[in-house]
Amino acid sequence: MITEGIHFKYMRHLRNAAGARHSIALEAVDLVLSLALEELADAMQAQSAEVAELRSQIAQMDVDNAALIQQHGELTKEIERLHAEGRKRIRAITNGDSEATL
Repeated sequence: MITEGIHFKYMRHLRNAAGARHSIALEAVDLVLSLALEELADAMQAQSAEVAELRSQIAQMDVDNAALIQQHGELTKEIERLHAEGRKRIRAITNGDSEATL
């Protein structure tokens, strides 16, 4: 785990620098560092869960967006069809076709 590597690295440097004279202080530092790293690990896990949730939401939005784009295309085609049909009817009426109606 990343936090264990960090803990080992920093405590090793502190032990080398302090020597045997400060073993009680080093134990306190060790405890504080361990607790801080545990808290960091918990925060990272919570953040990872939040990132996963956001990715899931984005994926769902992509699906929804694709469906809306498809629906928009279908509606555009239908509007174009109706518009063309309307133009044909108007031309027929304008040309005197007595059976043509709006």
